Amino acid sequence: MEKLIVPSKKAMKKTLVLKRQVLDAFQQLGMHEGMAVMVHTSLSSIGYVCGGAQTIIEALIETVGLSGTAMMPLAMMATEE
Repeated sequence: MEKLIVPSKKAMKKTLVLKRQVLDAFQQLGMHEGMAVMVHTSLSSIGYVCGGAQTIIEALIETVGLSGTAMMPLAMMATEE
């Protein structure tokens, strides 16, 4: 018997965001091919992004193109030696 997965009430209140909407939003911000952009965001602050982080990354790459640069900060925890 398959297990039925039911989204939480919190998840159901979020707005569904599609890749086309992300691309349109980037264009409205003035982002274009060849541009260098630094992106730091929380997916949950955007809404429920269909496809998750992969959708945002693909939209960034499509927006800035091969001649542009999309950068995202990376935080690593220090370890004791």
